[in-house]
Amino acid sequence: LLASIALAQAPAPPPDLHVLVSANKLVINETMHVTARARPEEYTVDMRWGRRGVTIPAVVKEACSFQPTAVDVHGADGLIIGGWDPVTGETILERWTLQDPQGRRIEAELPGTSVKRRSKPLPRIASKRTIWRSKHPGQQHIRLVLGAYAGATQAFVQFWCSRDLYEVSWKGTGPPVWTLVLRDEDFAALGNPDFRDFWGADHGTWGRFYVLGDDDSWGDTKPVYLFDTDRDGSIDTWREVDLHKGELPELRRAVEFLSVYGVVREPDPGSR
Repeated sequence: LLASIALAQAPAPPPDLHVLVSANKLVINETMHVTARARPEEYTVDMRWGRRGVTIPAVVKEACSFQPTAVDVHGADGLIIGGWDPVTGETILERWTLQDPQGRRIEAELPGTSVKRRSKPLPRIASKRTIWRSKHPGQQHIRLVLGAYAGATQAFVQFWCSRDLYEVSWKGTGPPVWTLVLRDEDFAALGNPDFRDFWGADHGTWGRFYVLGDDDSWGDTKPVYLFDTDRDGSIDTWREVDLHKGELPELRRAVEFLSVYGVVREPDPGSR
């Protein structure tokens, strides 16, 4: 009964809430990589594992104690997850740490099927740390988290209700520090409802950056670029970029990319 009352009082998610999908990868032991996707309706995070030379990846569903609405890889060994608890109405930010497999095998579903198989040893979730829980107005329903090129105790978070972008940092067991990076009213493109995915890169000229776009960032919707030009972990500048019109032509030269999706780019022998 108490849970029913709390649920009735909790703010409902926006009816047009959809999950943005990260293309960023976390590489472990130079042979395995993982991408992650939030599944709020299932209270799970899908971890899609791949191995060098293996064409069919393993998908592992990790249970979540709240409804995850945003996820990205984070640092050298983890995931950053944002979501909300429909019972308490709290918005939640967690960091999950991955541990080397050490021979552990996981029963995983093959993508697009209900067939399960015993995987080769995969890393597992070693710990889940709650960084933040709150009902603070204006900071409800996390739309986006960016962590692939952030510091080990830092991430970027966008809220659905305000569309503002924040940098959040934490140390020890103290409360996190929130710093406003970009207001939706100052840069309306940040809240474009057509955006469906995002990715990151490290570029020889522009430093590290994140890109928010539609299903095809080279399509009709101009993607938003958030630049960390000095690679200090903070967003320095931002802009919409129309590559079709020749804006920032250096972003079209593959040889200038040091890494893409968080993965170090292999040198192209033909470009030397």
